[in-house]
Amino acid sequence: MTDLTCAETYDRFYRECPVRSCVPNLWAAKGPSPEANSITDIGCGAGVLGSVIEPGVELYGIDVSDVALRTMPPEHKRAYRKLLQADLTEVSDSWKPPWSPTEMLFCCDVLEHIQEGALNRFWKAALACVQNEALALVCADSFGGGWAIPGWGLLHRTIWSPERWREWLAARIEIDTEYANEKTVAVYGRLKKQL
Repeated sequence: MTDLTCAETYDRFYRECPVRSCVPNLWAAKGPSPEANSITDIGCGAGVLGSVIEPGVELYGIDVSDVALRTMPPEHKRAYRKLLQADLTEVSDSWKPPWSPTEMLFCCDVLEHIQEGALNRFWKAALACVQNEALALVCADSFGGGWAIPGWGLLHRTIWSPERWREWLAARIEIDTEYANEKTVAVYGRLKKQL
């Protein structure tokens, strides 16, 4: 099986697969709108958060896939002030996005696509996008077996149980609300103070 780079895999995914997302349900389930006037959407993909975000919120998106960003539906793209193609596992330690740190981090269905050994580097880059102790809404999937599409390589690169994902997230987020089942964990809360 060919193991394409992360960007190559997701460029192909966004060219060839219909986009389905739990984002609208996840956003609605968090309850009343957070007190955040600005959000960084990491792994924004097709921009589904842009379809459900409240008017007036400054929304910024980052995705590893250039194709996802270029083919984002116009009705989603309009909600984003700026979109950036970047692989946050490959940026320098001093990397910063080209916008001011936002008040909230949104990262849905991204973590499981990152090699386990690169998770901390990714998280450090994600934190560079938001204010210290910002709000966070993060979810991760636990589909077993390293979800793969023949000829594409692995899509899910870190296969942890929902319990392990929750433990990893709880070390980084003061969890206010959470949801978990046998395949997914989602947490909402405030990022722990960055040292």
